[in-house]
Amino acid sequence: MHAFLILALAIDLATLEQARDRQDRAALERAASSLAAAAKNSKDAPAQYQLAVADSYLAEVALEVKDKSAAKDAAEAGIHAAVRGVALPAKGAENAVILGTLCGQV
Repeated sequence: MHAFLILALAIDLATLEQARDRQDRAALERAASSLAAAAKNSKDAPAQYQLAVADSYLAEVALEVKDKSAAKDAAEAGIHAAVRGVALPAKGAENAVILGTLCGQV
């Protein structure tokens, strides 16, 4: 079961990376919205990490198109997810890394 979760997470992260590489803001916004709903009350560190990554990619794309306001909003949303993930026992290191990335995007 744990291996399945990691595989599913890797597939979703690959999809997020593809959307980032295409600068597909709409796809990243949809993904971040769906992930936010799923991770809202979750005590699952990988879910928080995935949400933080989606927000980080969204901030990255917004910065590329010179939309600093949207980049800041996305980064701040990701920071909240990363902080929640760092507080959870599993995957704390990954959440700490993405937290640092997001703080640099604000």
